[in-house]
Amino acid sequence: MTEESLAKTLKKQTKAELIELLIKIHHNGDKKTKEIIEADENESRKYFSAGDIVKLIVIRPLNTALQCKILGTGEKVTFRKNRMEIPGETITVEVSKHWKNGNTTYISGEQIKREFIPSNLQLQPLKVHNYGSISREEFMQPDEQSVEIRDLYESLFREKEYTQYEMDSIIPGYDYEDMDSDPICIAIDLKNERNKSEAIDILLKLLEKDFRCIDAYSHLGNFHMPDDENSPFVDFAIDYYKAGVEMGEYFLGENFEGQLPWGMIDNRPFLRSLHGYGLCLMRSGKKEEAHAVFKRILKFSPMDNLGVRFLITNVN
Repeated sequence: MTEESLAKTLKKQTKAELIELLIKIHHNGDKKTKEIIEADENESRKYFSAGDIVKLIVIRPLNTALQCKILGTGEKVTFRKNRMEIPGETITVEVSKHWKNGNTTYISGEQIKREFIPSNLQLQPLKVHNYGSISREEFMQPDEQSVEIRDLYESLFREKEYTQYEMDSIIPGYDYEDMDSDPICIAIDLKNERNKSEAIDILLKLLEKDFRCIDAYSHLGNFHMPDDENSPFVDFAIDYYKAGVEMGEYFLGENFEGQLPWGMIDNRPFLRSLHGYGLCLMRSGKKEEAHAVFKRILKFSPMDNLGVRFLITNVN
């Protein structure tokens, strides 16, 4: 480092920082001076300037901010923001300020874009297990169903056989030998006991531990769904359901054509997310989109434990 660059570096220091630097030099000896100053320079390069564009991964919403990590580096930051985004989302921010207070790094600025991109999260893939084929006759609805429903099945299922699959399901902290340890069930019980905020906190903590917990997304959608069935205000609910859908689709792959029967329990989080997403679309007046989602659920799970065949006829 030249004398000129050293002088420029020292000019940037506050009085307190200069005193701390001199103390370090005194204790470590002059030979450490260069290392100390270069480390200080490297630290300053970590900070964004006003106008910089940065992509953040949302870890969890806080009261007036979002706990995030910087895409690419993984450095944790707190983004000052009033609207609560969805865990796992990628948000693009134009920085106005980047600073550190104690051990916490903060960013403030304007959010330009939000999108859910599972590939940005660098997740270990969830396995999808092949459980063999099932014949069309085994799941076609009986003759006593309405003509409209029979026609619906005839239009959706033209092949003689279909392959059935089950997705892996991730629930952090759940001991499968202890049913009482299921955090999803604990959250549902709290919600039913009118302790909604604590129930939501449990689900957010699950996603903080593992974004692959699709059931946390589906139940956060449930908990944010307005009780009034005619209410069109489903913004938060639809975001959580859609995140669960997109996470499931990511692990299934683009060209997945198999069935995901409801009877295979680990398929349920994804099917619940699809179902909730379709209901939100229907409430929002997007009937064609809702119709497509419900038909998709029926193709995945033709035994129709969720009753979407009736929703399809209602949408029609």
